[in-house]
Amino acid sequence: MRACVRVRSRLADRRGYTLPELVTAMAILSIVMGGIGDLFVSASRASTEMNKRFQSQQQSLLALDSLRRELHCASSVSPTTGTVQSITLTMNSTCTSTGSITWCTIANGTMWDLWRTPGSTCTSTGGIKKASYLVVAHAFTPAAGSSTSLPKVSVDFKVNIRGPSATRGNYELTDDIYLRNGTRS
Repeated sequence: MRACVRVRSRLADRRGYTLPELVTAMAILSIVMGGIGDLFVSASRASTEMNKRFQSQQQSLLALDSLRRELHCASSVSPTTGTVQSITLTMNSTCTSTGSITWCTIANGTMWDLWRTPGSTCTSTGGIKKASYLVVAHAFTPAAGSSTSLPKVSVDFKVNIRGPSATRGNYELTDDIYLRNGTRS
């Protein structure tokens, strides 16, 4: 019974909280809210980075598909050997694109962008940017045809949104694409 009286008298007390109690409660609340805020910020950054990574990978896949279609239709590629920064395709007369088309990588800070330009010179003006965040400049390795094989271009797109020195998050697309309309030597 005495316990009930003590609790009732304490509840009836109208003094409120003391300053140390209030400061302690506010300190605990700020620590908890800071942790929750950090959690939301890191989740937002991770979501943004994942979206950027997905978009860069999707651009690279679409660029490789477009390059593959044009290489299959091309009759020749220049240069014919070595690992290079750009290749110029001579399109067959039956293709949707005619004349020459150049695919190249153009520096963008510490990374490279993949461009497709009509004509034999590759510039960012007049061309179409097909992919970003490439971490190597030399993405093409053409090989001349022989008596037993058609000319081909080996493509190696290394993509990383964090840059060339990053050790994680690498995405690599490689393919050997033969020029179906090319000539055997």
